[in-house]
Amino acid sequence: MMSSIKTTIGIAVVAVITSGLAFYYHGVATQKTDDIKQLNSELEKSRAIISNQAATSRIFNAISEATEHDNHQASAKNATARTEIRTIIKKEPCAMQYLPADVSDRLLGFTHRLRAIAMPTATSEPDHADNRTAAASRLTYAQAVEWLPMLLDAIEQANNRLAAIRAAEKARQPAAIDHNQK
Repeated sequence: MMSSIKTTIGIAVVAVITSGLAFYYHGVATQKTDDIKQLNSELEKSRAIISNQAATSRIFNAISEATEHDNHQASAKNATARTEIRTIIKKEPCAMQYLPADVSDRLLGFTHRLRAIAMPTATSEPDHADNRTAAASRLTYAQAVEWLPMLLDAIEQANNRLAAIRAAEKARQPAAIDHNQK
């Protein structure tokens, strides 16, 4: 009888230990399941963010390529206009006359300030693209008129870039994801 009591107690102890272990491991398994669900949720959010960034990058690249194409075409068109204007202006008697010194100084000063802002490291270097105006201390009427298409080209390119920035910002708005969401 004593042996049967010991056996019963032993079985009860084993059952209690086993049920305790089962309860413990059930709790661990439940926690791990919750952790896996949370990690999967975070993984899906990360995938959505990466997908959004890839789509945004593709949109920005397409907009950038289109803008550069438009700017290249505008430059080519304006280069043709500059050549035509230069040819026509050469025949005018006033072409070689100098602008009044005050006007010429203001235009050249404004040009140098713009260059200093746009290219601060290259301000002391001469402009090799148009050395006729870079070396001159005064402008002729022909040089001033030749600048107009270049200025219009620069304005057109700046407008194209601003339009591209607006398009990129507009394209980005609907796909925006709040990275702070949990």
